Amino acid sequence: MKNLIQAAVVTLFAASAAQAQQAVQWKVSDGGNGHWYQGVRLSDNEVSWHQAQAFAHEQSAELAQLETRTEFDWVYQKIASDRSLWRWTVGPWLGGRQLPGAIEPAGGWQWINGSAIESSLW
Repeated sequence: MKNLIQAAVVTLFAASAAQAQQAVQWKVSDGGNGHWYQGVRLSDNEVSWHQAQAFAHEQSAELAQLETRTEFDWVYQKIASDRSLWRWTVGPWLGGRQLPGAIEPAGGWQWINGSAIESSLW
């Protein structure tokens, strides 16, 4: 069973889910991790992170957790650089979140799997 990670599951509005770009695999033979990624623009309206996460779960997927610079760059190049997935200057939602009570703007960020988000990715 392939792991499908919704890399852009949300703040990408304009097309329906039926018009979403096809999933792309970052193949191990290409230096990747074997995961599948897909950008999806849910709506022309603003979509929250929680709505994006719920949509991903409905698809038996997860918001992308980009844990290395190489993975981040690959996903951006292959998926997230598609301007149709952006709304003004806001791009695709990822599977990261800031913990309640964290110091703004850079404190307390982690991936939904609980691992810390490397500040060098941003």
